[in-house]
Amino acid sequence: MKSLISLVLAVFGTAMLLHGWIGPLTPAEGFPTLEVIGLYALLPVALIGISVALTESKILKFLLSFLLIGAVALLGYTALSMTVLT
Repeated sequence: MKSLISLVLAVFGTAMLLHGWIGPLTPAEGFPTLEVIGLYALLPVALIGISVALTESKILKFLLSFLLIGAVALLGYTALSMTVLT
């Protein structure tokens, strides 16, 4: 049951992260608001982090850690693009 919850959280977090990266987090559409950053950047990082904590498989934990690093990098890119463009 924990593995299924972990997988659902990872897939949901990844989908939210990709949707945010393609859409509202891009600086071409103007600066994202704090609500958008929280929904499409911080929440997926939290969901993927919880998924890493819940999983018992070493291989899945290794792969999810790379996904978590990518999510944090996207969050940093969003913050950096907001500071550079102001």
